[in-house]
Order: sequence, then structure tokens, then C-alpha cells
Amino acid sequence: MFCPSCGKQLPDEAKFCTGCGSKIDAPAGGDTIAPAASPQQFAAPTFGAPGGAPPPPPQQKAFSPDQKEYYQQQQAAFEQQRKQQQQQQASGAPPPLPPPPSPGGGAPPPPQQQMYAPPQQQADALDIGRAFGFVFQDPNWTRNVLLAGVCLLIPVVGIFALMGYMADITKRVAAGNDLPLPTYSLGEHLGLGFRMFIKMLLAVLVVVIISIVLALPAMLLGKNSTALMGVSSIFQFFINIVVSFYMLALIPVIFVEEDSSICLSFGRIISRVKSNPVLYVLGFVCYLVSSLITCIGLVGLCIGILFSMSYSMMFMGHVYGQLYAKTPRI
Repeated sequence: MFCPSCGKQLPDEAKFCTGCGSKIDAPAGGDTIAPAASPQQFAAPTFGAPGGAPPPPPQQKAFSPDQKEYYQQQQAAFEQQRKQQQQQQASGAPPPLPPPPSPGGGAPPPPQQQMYAPPQQQADALDIGRAFGFVFQDPNWTRNVLLAGVCLLIPVVGIFALMGYMADITKRVAAGNDLPLPTYSLGEHLGLGFRMFIKMLLAVLVVVIISIVLALPAMLLGKNSTALMGVSSIFQFFINIVVSFYMLALIPVIFVEEDSSICLSFGRIISRVKSNPVLYVLGFVCYLVSSLITCIGLVGLCIGILFSMSYSMMFMGHVYGQLYAKTPRI
């Protein structure tokens, strides 16, 4: 039974409402009085009221100190692998594997920001832009270029020291570390350059002798006929091109390995060129460009040639290092 005044549920034998104190008259037949509809029952639920608000969002699980330390270690390892990846991409090596996933059972690690790696350089391509600009990325490049140029004023000694400096750059690039630039040292690079000169002189003498032997018959025949003279000139031009490519493949090996016997290993040097001829065509173009850079230094009372020659040999040192690193080991 319910109170007709306030709607409170009461026992069937109640005479008075315990809520509002009204007198309760029992209806005939024992029927109970239904409660009056209260305005609250038809009111729209308010936000935050029980049953009217959406369920609260699930709370994220807090990281424990051990988990925080673990994720910090993972982050440091990821940054280290990213730096190694950039170094290996610069040297043409394959990128490293991604970091291992977090162990199961723990809270997921915070999302990492997506890293956009630069486009990888093809293994058979020569990074000419890097060879041009790597010198200027070193904070002490002006000291090295100026000092090498000034030392060229010393007859013989300066050119030997610059050759040793170029060989030093070639070794660093072949090892994948073109920066920082080696510190120019007249005494140290003079000894290295003299050793390189002796090995290159031996190689040049061997190549010149072979070239003369091959070209001499055509030269002798060309004296007796105009047509044969034209054929002789074409044949000599072809020999010069072959010699240029041969020396382009030989010099990096001499600079890096410092092996005197390589001067007589004709099969190995020719195989290096045949393994990637496009690479050595680009290297030959770089050699022509370096010669042009040297000639530009003639402007300005010929003093500029000292520094343009220094820069062009540093440029070619980088090219030689790339030729050695990107040619298969034969």
C-alpha cells in the first residue's frame, strides 16, 4: 500500500503515513493505492547523475619505476641505433635491424615519434655532392686548406705532403669516416706522400711501358699513310682512356692497402673496373672536374692555384675513398 499524499510505500495495516503523517483510509476490497507519479520520475537525467552519464574512460596504467627505467634504456638504445643507421647509410652499408619489441605482460611503451630517414644512397652510385661539400662541414677546414696551400710554396716537399694528405682522406672515407678532416701535418703527411709517390711512380712506369709497346706499331705505320695515321691516333686515344681508368682503379688501392705488389696485379685492377664500370665512369668525370677546379685558381696572379689545388686534391681523395669502398673486394 502507498500513501495517497506523498506516495510512500506503507504496510497494509498502517493507519497513518510515516512520511507525511496523513491518515490512511483502507480501500474496500483490500486494493492498494498506487503511488502518484512524482515529477522527478519524468525529468531528464542530468549529466553526472547515476545512470545518466556515460561510463568514465578507462584509466591508463601507471608505469612503475622499473618500467620507466627499462623504457629509458630502450629509448637510449634506439637513439644509438638511429645514429649508427645514419653513419652506415653514409658509407653505403645496409641499415641495422629495428629495436626489439617490449616484453609481454608489462604496460606498452610510449609511442615513439616516427623517424624519417634520408633516402639511401645506392651501393653502386658515387656521392659526388658529398665529395664536394664534406670539406666545408669541418669547423677547421680553412686551417687545413690554407696550410696545405701555403706548404705548396715549398718545392717538392709541399706536393708530396699534399699527396699524403689526400691518401689520408682516402683511407678515412674507405673506412666510412670522412669527418672530421685529418689535421694537416707537414712532417707526417710528407712521409706518407713520399711512400705513395714511389708506389705510384712504379705503377706509372709499368703502364707507360706497356702503352708504348702497344702504340708503337700504329705510330710507325701511321708515318707512311694518312689513313693509317688517323687509325693510329684513334688507337692512341683508346689506349689513353684505358690507362686513365686503370690508374683510377689502382690509386685507391695503393692509398688504402699500401701494397707494392698491387702495381703488377693487372688482373685484379681490371676486374675492379669491370665489376662496376659506371662507378669508374663517374670517377673519371670527377677527375676532369678536379682538373678544372685547379685551373680556376690561376685567376688572381696565380696565387689562387695553391688553394684550389689543395681543395681539388681533397675532393679527389674523397672520390678515391668511395671508389675503393663501393667496389667489391677482388
